[in-house]
Amino acid sequence: QSGLVIWETLRDDSLVAPQAHNRLGHVYYLEGRYDDAVESFSIAAGLDELDSDSRYMLGLLKAVHSPEEALEPLIRAAQLDPKLDPVVQVLRSGLNAALLTSDRAAQLTGAGRTLVSVGAWTLAKRAFENAISADPRYASAWAWLGQAKQVLQEGGLPELDHALSLDPNSAEIRGLRAVSFMREDRYEEA
Repeated sequence: QSGLVIWETLRDDSLVAPQAHNRLGHVYYLEGRYDDAVESFSIAAGLDELDSDSRYMLGLLKAVHSPEEALEPLIRAAQLDPKLDPVVQVLRSGLNAALLTSDRAAQLTGAGRTLVSVGAWTLAKRAFENAISADPRYASAWAWLGQAKQVLQEGGLPELDHALSLDPNSAEIRGLRAVSFMREDRYEEA
């Protein structure tokens, strides 16, 4: 909490403002305050045209709500820092695939799956929740939410069961449910 107060105090100092907004964005991100993180990373990127980290984090966070807005900051981050290029290529490919459909729930689920592919499970969980808000009957979002919750040690089986009730013939859902049981050493149920 004291770190948050320090960075909030420093963000108005023009000499350190870009770095302060970047650090503040990271603190907000770690606290799950994603809207505040987006604002701080946006300000940091606007103040420092060479800030690859703020652009990368901004792209990840935008993928959760607006995957169509995530590509520009991610691509710019990779241009500024070539070490980011491999992971940005994975994100770019996955987000482009997710955006091939006009179905908002499918887009957000695809964005979440893309975030999973780079290990961003907490953000992926939020993307799956947003997909469910867009369409509460979108079974794949429920299944992936269950998977994310399990990885984050927050349960997950009720979401997987709900997904199966929505689409009992889905191989994807059955597979994710089997992985869930195997993680819990419940092989006979897998």
